[in-house]
Amino acid sequence: MSAEERETKEDPIESSRMSLGAHLDELRKRLLRATIALFGTFILCWTFHQSLMEVVLEPLERTVTWLNEDLFELYERRLQEDPELNRDSYFREVNGETVLADPIPLQPRNDKASSAFINYLKVCLWFALFIAGPYVLWELWQFIAAGLYREEKRVIHRIFPLSAMFFFTGVLFGYFMMLPYGCYFLFGYGLEQMRPDPKVEDYLAFVTTLTLALGIIFQLPLLMMVLSRVGLVEPKTYTKHRGTFWIGSLVLAAILTPPDPFTQLMMAIPMAFLYEIGHLFARLAHRKVVASELDTT
Repeated sequence: MSAEERETKEDPIESSRMSLGAHLDELRKRLLRATIALFGTFILCWTFHQSLMEVVLEPLERTVTWLNEDLFELYERRLQEDPELNRDSYFREVNGETVLADPIPLQPRNDKASSAFINYLKVCLWFALFIAGPYVLWELWQFIAAGLYREEKRVIHRIFPLSAMFFFTGVLFGYFMMLPYGCYFLFGYGLEQMRPDPKVEDYLAFVTTLTLALGIIFQLPLLMMVLSRVGLVEPKTYTKHRGTFWIGSLVLAAILTPPDPFTQLMMAIPMAFLYEIGHLFARLAHRKVVASELDTT
């Protein structure tokens, strides 16, 4: 073995170095696999596009049901306060049951002829990104990991499953909690004077923005842990700036959510909770770093 070969073998940087052509070829393969996975998942989602649309619209339908119940109680109080009002203007009898004469429709409004097709495409693409997203990110990380040390690759392999889990948790939290209750608060505000008439494009944009933002925000504990694991930020720094982060979480929530305090608090409070989890993870990671440094000495 020549001196140059021994030096390359002993140097971890030289041993992991790739030529420009090899990097481009690796990038091409990763992008091709990610594209095939995303396109295949999209085709699969398109075969169930109506069912997926029902899943997306379910929180809105739940919200409309709550609002109609509020309208029912509101009209009853109005008739009790003014008995001279015409009851038939507010209620009607269906199979012996009193219901609203003009309830809020469960289905959102569709203004354009092409909107239905485009909205189905959006929903299928969103679900394709949601399902195939972890694999796409994995291919991206694998390309990045080609130029990393062996220990750094191990860290990525350990963190990636947690990252995907936190992302899915954030999306599901937005779907089951923030969407129905946030829409209920927003549409229910001023219900006595204004009737909500949601537009499907606006609702889908709200769903996408909110769930994606929460999926990214839920990565906060892992980011804090990694920064402490590599020695860039010590846990005491997180303790020192806890109050600043809480104020920043309110500002960020105000930017990412509609301008109402209820929805903003629904995002800001989980962010503060995630910060505390990240602080705990950072302390544990920092202890491992200190312990490994003591073992080496």
